[in-house]
Amino acid sequence: MIKGILIVNNHGKIRLARFYTRIDQRKQQQIVRDVFSIVSKRSDAVCNFVELNKTFGMKYREKIEIKQSVIDTDDNKATEKDETMVKKMKADRELAEFFDSKLIYRHYATLFFIFLVDQSESELGILDLIQVFVEALDQRFENVCELDIVFHYDEVNHILDEIVMGGMVLETNLNQIMNCVYGMKKYEKLSKSAAKKSVTKLKSHV
Repeated sequence: MIKGILIVNNHGKIRLARFYTRIDQRKQQQIVRDVFSIVSKRSDAVCNFVELNKTFGMKYREKIEIKQSVIDTDDNKATEKDETMVKKMKADRELAEFFDSKLIYRHYATLFFIFLVDQSESELGILDLIQVFVEALDQRFENVCELDIVFHYDEVNHILDEIVMGGMVLETNLNQIMNCVYGMKKYEKLSKSAAKKSVTKLKSHV
């Protein structure tokens, strides 16, 4: 299963973030920061796979153990401090579970395309999927750049929805994906022209 898809620029600014597991916005921001701290430091000469379980997964599990030991050594009386600690432990546990993942990415010019997937997914298969996504964006925007993603956010999301839905891969055939995208654009134009005609008719009756 795909847990999350990120497009981040070279300065760590999010251009697209899609999570397929339930996780609140604050934790999503933490995930983006942690993931960018990894990919931004990696050379283009190294492989495009990272086992997050051995880095951030371990980090958050150690945090949980430390907080648990602090609670255990305190008095048996429940305090506000303990309740706050328990909430933080819960957040760290969710992050540790999320980071039991593989990070697979490609770096194109100023953008990182990052997929976070569980252990069952094929690294090479996800690399091919990233390539399909980028080629679809290239066909739609003619040599896609960062500004295309910023100013056509809805279309980028639509293209992504044709490829991945609910964390599962729907389609990998580029021609089929683009047929669906252009079909939707055609329907949008038809609906807009129909709306204009109806407005014109209403004005003529007034």
